[in-house]
Amino acid sequence: MKDKILIVDDDAGFIDQLKASFYNYLIEGCSSIQQAVKHLSDGTYELILLDLRLNPYSDELNGLAEFEKIAAQAHGTPIVVVTAD
Repeated sequence: MKDKILIVDDDAGFIDQLKASFYNYLIEGCSSIQQAVKHLSDGTYELILLDLRLNPYSDELNGLAEFEKIAAQAHGTPIVVVTAD
């Protein structure tokens, strides 16, 4: 079974690009902190990529503000914070 990477990013195109780049891994993508917490409660991951700036037009807080929520659910999984800015 392939190792899993969770990508938390509101840009579906970015997630698709990473799926193509990390073809040796099972990539699961989600676009919100709430979805990420659900994914983390359902399974374990080798790595989490977290967008620093989730969609500023949504009610979602940005990735940095929600880092602690993700970290608490990640149980020691490395988290890499990414941004396009």
